[in-house]
Amino acid sequence: MKQFGLIFLSMLTFLFTSLATTYAEKPTKQEPIVQISSTNDYKQITLHYSLINSRKIPDLYVIKRDGKTIYEGSTQTYTDTNLHSDTDYSYTVEAWFRDTLLAATSYNTSTYLIPVSSLSVSTTTLQDNTVQVYWNPANSVFSADRYQVWIGMELLYEGNYPEQPITLPSLAPGNYTVQVKAWYQDEYIGMGSQEFQFQQPEPISIASIQATSTLNTDFSADINFQLEDSVANPDHYIVYLNGNIVFNGTLEELSVHIQNLNPSQQYTVKIEAYSQMNLIAEGSCSFTAPHLIEGSYELIYWNPDTSDHELNLLFTFDQNLQAPDQMVITKKSMFYNNNQLEESLNEVVLYNGAPIKSLVEHFNPGEATNYYYIANYKNGVLVGVGYFKIPNFIYY
Repeated sequence: MKQFGLIFLSMLTFLFTSLATTYAEKPTKQEPIVQISSTNDYKQITLHYSLINSRKIPDLYVIKRDGKTIYEGSTQTYTDTNLHSDTDYSYTVEAWFRDTLLAATSYNTSTYLIPVSSLSVSTTTLQDNTVQVYWNPANSVFSADRYQVWIGMELLYEGNYPEQPITLPSLAPGNYTVQVKAWYQDEYIGMGSQEFQFQQPEPISIASIQATSTLNTDFSADINFQLEDSVANPDHYIVYLNGNIVFNGTLEELSVHIQNLNPSQQYTVKIEAYSQMNLIAEGSCSFTAPHLIEGSYELIYWNPDTSDHELNLLFTFDQNLQAPDQMVITKKSMFYNNNQLEESLNEVVLYNGAPIKSLVEHFNPGEATNYYYIANYKNGVLVGVGYFKIPNFIYY
């Protein structure tokens, strides 16, 4: 009996052990998980993700960066752009099926550091004592879209790569360091600097220009001027008339012709001479344009039997102006045929003497039109101008 009990206990032990072993070897159920990897760059991160350990295929993935949703869709790849370089980012990818969250996984990664390129910066001091800054474009993984030029804490330029060198503002004498920074979007990708010394330029002695004016009867003026012998040859002139520029360029002869003056108006002419953009001489002169003389005529004698006829030429002018001490009257005859000029005779001086108010002119009627020019002078300076014409009397 005792032996039977031992056999039964052994069988019971074997059965329990077999059941326990069978239960222990049964596989544990694995939970669904989102598997994530990434491809990183300087300004973007591409996430690759998929759900494993699940018989269900997600119909929606939700991606969050630092807690903020940046993507919802069914694709298993997403590129996150416009990131900062050399920056850590934390992502969470959620897998959903029919509005049920299957799994969510967090993933930490970072963008690459953009290497900062070295810019070659140079400065040049020009003859006009301005300082210009040059530099080469940034040689980085990105092309710079913005440059900054600094001296100390002062920003002097910001913009695209300039086609021309940057000219610095007026500087006080001293030692300076100019710094150029290159940017791509909001990323610092290049930098260079150059030290230079700016010295006080030697003052330039401004020489004098002796200018004179000659008035003409067509209400124009010739401005003639001379420079001191010590003045270097100027390469540029600027001439002002009452503050307005009337000439800006080079001159072969030291003379400028000014037209269209207003009668009786006072004018001041200023001349500036430059050499390599530096003002080296200046001068001025003033004058009053001639007043306008009005002329007319009246027939005082007509002899039908001879060609000896007389006209009385009349002259008026503003008595408030300086009285002239000389009057010159000239005549020029012009012959026309069908309004076309065929011949023009030389000017003839009819009168040259003290000012008069009228002059008797003997004339022969014909095909000519006579032009009379009156010029008043005081101390040799033209102070009054006028003219009028007498038409062909053959048609009257």
